[in-house]
Amino acid sequence: MGALLYFQLQSLPDLRVPLIIQESLKDIYRKNTFFNMALMGELKSILNLFNSHKIPVIVLKGAYLAKEVYSKIGLREMVDIDLLVPDDKVEQAAKLLEILDYQSIGDYDASLEVEKSSGHQLPPFRKSFALPVIEIHWTICDPNETYQFDLTELWQRAKNTDFFGETALALAPEDLMLHLCHHASYHHKFNIGVRPLCDLARIIEHFQDQLDWQALQTTAERWQWQKGLYIMLAFAHYSLGVDLPNLILQAIEHGGIDQPTLAITKDELFVNRSTNNQHLSFKMTIPLVNFIEQPHFMEKIKLMIQQIFLNAQMMSERYPVESKYTDPKLYFYYLIRIRDLWQRYYQYTQQSMLGNTEVSAVTRRKYLLNQWLQEKSQ
Repeated sequence: MGALLYFQLQSLPDLRVPLIIQESLKDIYRKNTFFNMALMGELKSILNLFNSHKIPVIVLKGAYLAKEVYSKIGLREMVDIDLLVPDDKVEQAAKLLEILDYQSIGDYDASLEVEKSSGHQLPPFRKSFALPVIEIHWTICDPNETYQFDLTELWQRAKNTDFFGETALALAPEDLMLHLCHHASYHHKFNIGVRPLCDLARIIEHFQDQLDWQALQTTAERWQWQKGLYIMLAFAHYSLGVDLPNLILQAIEHGGIDQPTLAITKDELFVNRSTNNQHLSFKMTIPLVNFIEQPHFMEKIKLMIQQIFLNAQMMSERYPVESKYTDPKLYFYYLIRIRDLWQRYYQYTQQSMLGNTEVSAVTRRKYLLNQWLQEKSQ
């Protein structure tokens, strides 16, 4: 957020910011501008290759926001490029990235259909540590999530856009907002700070004359994403002063967002940005939280087994094994995974059992947020 903070401070000349902080923020902005320009160069090459092979592609999230929504390309910080391609073009898109010298971090080739049945993207592709990670998506949420999401609608509403002379697609403004809110709430459980709120503010300002708020509300409720949408818009409105129409304000008021939920969400978005708390909240994954909060011993055992014995595709993304059950190394690495999970989570489980107030508070907060998001709206 340093680049955006630097830009915002330029509009407040009477605010006395220490010179050392000004220079530090300016340096962040300058470096991010250079990085994003390099990123856009990579994206242009990828789009050129995809277009030559007639692969439609929707540019998602950060890259599109930096190019089209923020007033300057260096204001939106990012670490990867997210691209959505049709389901039947995923493997071809991956092979084309390899032509550009990108390599997959995991093995996707052997069991792509298995991955499609449980995930929403391929393992990340990387060319070098100096360049961004490329992520190829065939959808924007996991198929095992209990939503009524319709991918066909996204493609039908997608808009043509230009990326430095290369043709691409972008989500319609309403779908862009829905995707960002889903990503921040249902996917990350609000543990990614205030950047999504800033994104929402910029989107609403940029598309203010084009936004169809009624369509946004209708789609969110049809897809059962309204909780994530309304709570993110509520914080954008009350914390950043973003203007919202009465239609949305009334939906927020009657959307089942009670004060305890607002309070714990605020802790994740704002209070939890200190280094120690952020590290702790990041480490407390939803599977770990569910394990700690589960009161029944046998249910704990089931959760533990689920986390140890991942499918072959998921194991190939984490360990040097092939994504097929005939690979003998796979079974050895299940033992390695037991060790890894023990090293990663034992201390937090122990601290929670011993009554560590900080760990218990984070665990309870994340558990309640996840439960609230999963509950169906009336």
